[in-house]
Amino acid sequence: GLFVTVSNSFINEGGFNMLEDDIILEFADKKPLYLKDYAVIKSKNAKNINEVGIFKTEYGKMDEMKTIVEEYVQKLQQSYRTMDYFPEERAKYENANVKIYGCYVIYSFLNEKDSDSFYKAIENTLLNNEDSIKERYDKILPEYKESIIKVAKEVLNKVGG
Repeated sequence: GLFVTVSNSFINEGGFNMLEDDIILEFADKKPLYLKDYAVIKSKNAKNINEVGIFKTEYGKMDEMKTIVEEYVQKLQQSYRTMDYFPEERAKYENANVKIYGCYVIYSFLNEKDSDSFYKAIENTLLNNEDSIKERYDKILPEYKESIIKVAKEVLNKVGG
């Protein structure tokens, strides 16, 4: 799956778990054929709902994937509301969002400051490229993936676990 080269260090650095590939079944009945790669990262701490997901799709399929991710986010929000899950975490799930960057669909359950940092880092990593959008995302270079991982780790480790 996505970020496989650093998944072990991600888990061991104390704050977050990279979830297994079958996590996609929490989003859809089966993995969409247009989904090329993905990673879902959640806090290890049960009292902390920090969570981010990054999904790479085929060009032109971003809206379909966004709909699937939005349904997952709404389901999770409803679940947290029903349980009145840790009131101090409420802002994270009420302000959860789903965004499209090129062929990537990304969501987060983070506080406002960390969410801003996370998306800014994603933007800086993915969008600082002079190629056309189609080329940029269909032929994304491996080092871009690695820099996304590095940025995500830095942001999430600052948030804590």
